[in-house]
Amino acid sequence: LRIPVEVYGSGIDSTWLDRPLGIAGRIWALDRASDRPYLVDSRQAVAVIPNLAIHFNPSINEGFAYNRQQHLAALCGDCKLEDLLQALLDRKAPASLAELSDELYLYANEAPQWVGLQGDLLSAPRLDNLASCQAALCALLAAPPSEATQVLFLADNEEVGSVSAQGANSAFLRDILWRLAPGEPQSEENLLRHLSVSWMLSADAAHALHPSYSEAHDPAYSPVLNRGIVLKSHASLRYASNAISQGRLLRLCRQAGIAVQFFTGRSDKPCGSTIGPTCSAHLGIPAVDLGIPIWAMHSCRETAGRRDVDSLAAAFAAFWSADQ
Repeated sequence: LRIPVEVYGSGIDSTWLDRPLGIAGRIWALDRASDRPYLVDSRQAVAVIPNLAIHFNPSINEGFAYNRQQHLAALCGDCKLEDLLQALLDRKAPASLAELSDELYLYANEAPQWVGLQGDLLSAPRLDNLASCQAALCALLAAPPSEATQVLFLADNEEVGSVSAQGANSAFLRDILWRLAPGEPQSEENLLRHLSVSWMLSADAAHALHPSYSEAHDPAYSPVLNRGIVLKSHASLRYASNAISQGRLLRLCRQAGIAVQFFTGRSDKPCGSTIGPTCSAHLGIPAVDLGIPIWAMHSCRETAGRRDVDSLAAAFAAFWSADQ
C-alpha cells in the first residue's frame, strides 16, 4: 500500500525517511448516531518512507531535493487501505471508504530518549512545541489558588498560520475569555476591565546554538542547551516581548533563581514567529515570548537540554504564583 502525503508546516523532509512511523488522527463514520469522531492511533509502526539506494542516486549526499509528491509517499506493506482503516478503527465501524471521513497523520513511532554521557540531553519528536505545553500544564496544575483567573491556551495550527476555528488567529480565545470573565454582568466592558490588568506568556521553542553551524546565530544572542530558558525579542515584533513585559518576567525569574538566556535573530536572516504577537494583538494585553532552546527545530526528532525543561516549568510556576 502506497499512500501519498501532504506536508504539514515547514518540516525537514529528509528526517522522516527510513524510520518507523505510526498513524493517528480522527475518523468520522457517516452512519454513526453520534457526531463525535473516533480518535485513532496505530500505536505500532505501520509505515515507512524509504530512501532510494545510493547506487541509484549517487549524488544524494551532494544536495538532493525531495519531491514531496513523488518521494515522500508512505509505504504500509502488503495490504489495502480498507485494511489499514479497519485496524485503526479496531472494528468499531465499517471500513468502507464511502462510509468514512478521515483526517490522519504520520508520526515518529520511536520513543524519546535521554542522550549524552550524563543523560543531560532529551531526544524526542515534537519538542516544538509539546515541551512548552507539558511544562505549562504541570505548573498550572500545581499552582496555588489565586484571585486572578489563570488560563492556559494550547492553540492548534500554529505551524500553518493559526487561521482556523481553533487557532490563535481566530475568535476562539477571546470568546472563551468573555465567558470565563468573573463578575456580573457578562459584558464586553467587563471583559475589557479584566484584560486591562492581564498579561501573558507565549511559550514556543527557541533556536539553540548549533556547534557545527555557529554562523547561523548572532554571536551576542546564542542560547546554549542546559543554560536556562530563552527570552525572545524582535524589532519588527515577530516576537511579542517588549521592555516592560520582558522586564516583568526577568524579575520573577531572578526572584525564583531561574537561569535566563536571550535570543534575537541575525539581522541579515529571516526570523520565525510565534502566536504571541497574534494573541497580544487580539486581546490588547502585553506578552513576552519565551521557550527552551533546542537543536534541529522542525526535524522529525529534536534535541533539548534536560535541565531547561525543568526551568521552563519553574518559570510558569513563578508566573502563576506571582501577585497579579
